[in-house]
Amino acid sequence: MKLNPKISSQPRKIRRAMYRLPHHRRLKMMVAPLTKEAREKYGIKRISVRKGDTVIIRKGRFKGIIGKIVEVIPKKFKIHVEGATMKRAGGSIVYYPIYVWNVAIVDLDLSDPKRKEAIERKKTIKKEEISKSMEEGGAE
Repeated sequence: MKLNPKISSQPRKIRRAMYRLPHHRRLKMMVAPLTKEAREKYGIKRISVRKGDTVIIRKGRFKGIIGKIVEVIPKKFKIHVEGATMKRAGGSIVYYPIYVWNVAIVDLDLSDPKRKEAIERKKTIKKEEISKSMEEGGAE
């Protein structure tokens, strides 16, 4: 059922809109969920992927492989992961590009202090939402 009349539900139009996005909007879309263990450790459900994050591949030919992100390619919504490689006809070994939504983050690269601040900000927002819902539930 279509919920918003201004947004198309046709896959071709959704894909066209997605691939026409500007670079800064693409980076916002390149978000992956955290594994259950990582959720408990960091207190958040999802975050944008970055070079250096450790991920597990959940779908496709390389399912189950755990490795660090070597490169993020916003133009194609893909990433390169250590361990997910293929051999070319000439004998060279190259990284296999994987869509961001086919991975889950196992461990975050927290070398950037701004990323630490973003995680803390997300944690506090989540705690506030939980406390509000508890208050509303108790008032009924």
